[in-house]
Amino acid sequence: MLDDPDVAPDKLLAPLPLTQRSRVRVLQNERNLGLTRSLNRGIEHCQGEILARLDDDDRFAPRRLERVLETFDAHPEVDVVVSDTQVVAGERQYRLTVPRGHDHISRALQRRNVLVHSAFNVRLSTLKAVGGYNDAYRYAQDYELYLRLLRHGARFLALSEPLAERVEAEGTITINRRQHQALYSLAALCLHHATTWQGEGAQVRAVCAAFARFAAPQSLRRSVRWWRAISRRADG
Repeated sequence: MLDDPDVAPDKLLAPLPLTQRSRVRVLQNERNLGLTRSLNRGIEHCQGEILARLDDDDRFAPRRLERVLETFDAHPEVDVVVSDTQVVAGERQYRLTVPRGHDHISRALQRRNVLVHSAFNVRLSTLKAVGGYNDAYRYAQDYELYLRLLRHGARFLALSEPLAERVEAEGTITINRRQHQALYSLAALCLHHATTWQGEGAQVRAVCAAFARFAAPQSLRRSVRWWRAISRRADG
């Protein structure tokens, strides 16, 4: 899905061998629509059973599609398969792990987003059943979708393999729009807990923590990211 009308698709496909280019279909917007609306437009053209998400500056692991398909085939009750992610942040590399079972993933998501969008794989029928991405969310559209999938009863499963590689560099949305994402994440979490409200202390604490992440100064957010990077398991 190409959101920039000024970029030539042939230039993007140039690095691929000629034998592989015919397998790639590029959809290009006539004008910039933004990520969320572009994602929904791409979904309209999908014809397979499984959708595997990847940002343009991230990478698939070599066996990702094979492992994901094997997992869906072995677990017909599962709607979403996620995985660990190898994060490249300048000279630092670390492995971002995710909770394993559905219940652990669900509990974690109801506090904050613990999944990487580029490691997200979902049954297309399930994604369409919940209405795709919410166009009202310019940022954190992935987190809003995860929470909505939970509310609709979707089952999650995580693989303990780094099947995606995420690049965290200056200029990427992950870095440059972090506070915007925090605000949209707060909105998604508030909506989720308002919809599922039971008056529990855990729900109140989750909303308060989300607000703190949004309100925190940039220096503190960078310190938290640094601490998380060195506390996670490093690879290489």
